[in-house]
Amino acid sequence: MNKKKTFRKAAAVGLAAVTLGACGAVTFQAPADVVNAASVTAATFSLNKSEVTLGVGENFNLTLSGGKAIAETSFNAGSTSKKIAYFDFKQGLKAIAPGKATISIVSKSGAKATCKVTVKNAPDKITVSPEKLTLGVGEVKEVSSSVNSGAASQTRNYRVNDTSIIQQIPTSWNFKFKTLKTGTGVIMASTYNYKSDACIVTVKPAPTKVSVTKTSMTLGVGETASIGSYLNDGAASSQRTYRTSDSSVIRMTKTNWTGEFKAVKPGVAWVTVKTHNGKEASCKITVKPAPTSVKITKSSLSMGVGETSSLGSNLNDGAAASKRTFRSSAPSIVKMTKTNWTGEFQAVKAGVAWVTVRTYNGKESSCKITVKSAPSWIKTNKKTITMNVGDTATVSSYVNDGAASMKRTYASVDSSIVKMTQTNWEGKFKALKPGITYVSVKSYNGKMNWCKVIVKGGSLSTSAQHEQDIIELVNDTRVDMGIAPLKTDTKASSAARCKAQDLYDTKNLSMYSSKYGSIEQILKKYNVSFADGYVQIGVNYKSVSAFFDYMYRASSSAAILNSKFDRIGAGFVGNSTRSGWTVFFIK
Repeated sequence: MNKKKTFRKAAAVGLAAVTLGACGAVTFQAPADVVNAASVTAATFSLNKSEVTLGVGENFNLTLSGGKAIAETSFNAGSTSKKIAYFDFKQGLKAIAPGKATISIVSKSGAKATCKVTVKNAPDKITVSPEKLTLGVGEVKEVSSSVNSGAASQTRNYRVNDTSIIQQIPTSWNFKFKTLKTGTGVIMASTYNYKSDACIVTVKPAPTKVSVTKTSMTLGVGETASIGSYLNDGAASSQRTYRTSDSSVIRMTKTNWTGEFKAVKPGVAWVTVKTHNGKEASCKITVKPAPTSVKITKSSLSMGVGETSSLGSNLNDGAAASKRTFRSSAPSIVKMTKTNWTGEFQAVKAGVAWVTVRTYNGKESSCKITVKSAPSWIKTNKKTITMNVGDTATVSSYVNDGAASMKRTYASVDSSIVKMTQTNWEGKFKALKPGITYVSVKSYNGKMNWCKVIVKGGSLSTSAQHEQDIIELVNDTRVDMGIAPLKTDTKASSAARCKAQDLYDTKNLSMYSSKYGSIEQILKKYNVSFADGYVQIGVNYKSVSAFFDYMYRASSSAAILNSKFDRIGAGFVGNSTRSGWTVFFIK
C-alpha cells in the first residue's frame, strides 16, 4: 500500500525543488512566480535520479525539481517490489534485497516521476585506486574507488588525515585534491556500511628542472617514437605534458607522461615536455624521407654453438629509420637476444638460419648464419716469431675441423716487450724492447693457444741470460701443456736475485736467510705483491737445463704446470763451478 505524505498548503508555486525523505522534513527553494495554489493542474516534475544502484541496506535521498506539481499539498510514493526497495518520506529510498524495482512519486494532481532502482549486495570491501601516489607540491590529482564484484555503494565518503598536506577539491564522485606541502598524507574512502581503504600520498618538492631522455632524434616519414623525462633529484611531478613546435612535421599522438608522436613530413620540430609547475625541456626531431632500401652489414657469418654476435644495417642516402627490427628464420638454430636497432643473437645448435632486418616501413635485408660445433681446440698459425725492436708482425689462428669461432681475441703476455695493435680475428703487434714473450689467441668458448715471440736487440750478461733462459723453459713447458705462460715480474726477479746471492754466499740450501730473513720478508723488501706463491731454490747447478730438470722433477705440478700462477721471477748468481738459483711463481 502506498504511503501518503501531506504537506501544508504551498504559498507559492513555480520553479522550485523538494527534497523527499530528509529526516521527515520537506524543503522548498524560493519560487520564481507566485500563483494561487487552487489553480494548479497536473504538471510534470522530475527526480534527481532516474536510475540508481544501491547496496543492500543503503539509504538514498530523492530530490524533486521543475514543474508546478511540487507545490501541491500531498504526494504518494510506491514501489513495484517493496522486498527489493521502497521509498519512505522520513527515511528516503531504502534498499532491502538484491534485485530491481521502480519507485514512483505521484503528486495530488496526478503528476508522476519514477526512479529505477537496482539493488546489489552490500560491499565486502572497497578498493582505492591508485594505492600509492608520489606527487610534487602544487599538483592536482584524483583518486577513485570501487567495490567488490556484485556489490554496490552509491555513497562514498572520503577524508584525509592531514589537510595541511592534502586539500580536497569538491567533486560528485571521485576524490579530487591538491597537494599543499611536502609530507605524507592518507586519503581514506569508505562505503555506507563502513568498509574502507586508503591511498598513501607522498608529496615531494616541485621540480626545479626537467630533462628529456633524448635531446635529439632522427626519424623517417611515417615513423612513430616517444620520449621520456626525468626530474632533479628529490622532486616529483606526476603530470608531464608534451607538445610539438610544428604539427605539420611532428604530430603528437599522446601528450601525457610519455610523449608519443609521429613523423609527418621532412623537416625539423621540437617536442617539449612541461611539468605541472611549468618547467620545460625539449628534444630536437629531424625528419627525413622514409627508406627505399636497407642493407645488412654482413651477408654471411659462421659461428660456433653458444657464440653470440650482432648485426648492423645501412639505409639509402638521405633516408632515416630509427626503428629497425631483427628476426631469425629458425630460432632453434639462431636465437635473437636483442631485436631493435642492432640484432644481437646466439647460436643455439648446428644448422643454417637467416637473420633479417626490417625497417618500420617494411624494407628488408638478410644475413646467412651457418652454425657449427664449438671448437675443442684453437692453434696459432706460427709457433715462434723472431723480431727486432720496432718490427711489426701478424699471427692468425685456426680451429678443429667442423668447428667455428667467429670471435678470436689476441693478447700480449708482456705488453712491455710486445704491444698489440689489433686484437680481433688476427693479432697484429709491435716489438718494443728485447725479450721473450707470448701472444695468445682465445676462442669465444675459452680455448687458448700461444705464439712465442723473440725480440732481438742488445746483449745480456751471463746471469741475465740464464734468468731469461729459465723463464723461457718454464713458459715453453706450460704452453706445450696448454697452460698460459707466465709474465716476467721485474720486482720478483730482483727478489729472486737477492735470494740467489744469499745461496751463493752461504752455500746453505735453506729458505731462511740469516741476512735477509724469510722468503716473505725478501719479497716485501722488493715490494712484490702476491696472494699466493711458490719458490724453488738450488745451488751449484752448472747449466740452465740442469737446474730446470731438477726443478721440473721437484715441482712440476706445484709450480711449473700450476695454472693459478700468472707471474714469474728468476735469479741467478754464480759461475761454472759455483752458483745460486731462485725462481718465484706468484699469483
